[in-house]
Amino acid sequence: MEKELPKNQIMIRFYTLPPSDVDWPYILINANNPALGYIRKHRNAIKSVIVDSGIEIFRNPEVKDYPKGHIYKIVKLHNYLRRILPLSTITATIYYISS
Repeated sequence: MEKELPKNQIMIRFYTLPPSDVDWPYILINANNPALGYIRKHRNAIKSVIVDSGIEIFRNPEVKDYPKGHIYKIVKLHNYLRRILPLSTITATIYYISS
């Protein structure tokens, strides 16, 4: 159970993908390599997951959008995580590059 903070304070959450033997409540995964084994193994400890859509492809200045089907893949991953972590918050990121 999380500790209640005074009214004017906020809690900072550290999202990461910890070593496989560590329970951690706030998980950050990459959509291209989502570490589902960790998620399944530690599902009871997880309170929140951020699915990072990845920006690696945008290092190429010619690339202006995700490949066809990439957003759909992230939505499928998000929906899968909602099924196996029904009490957790699942958030997916999508980056927008303006031209």
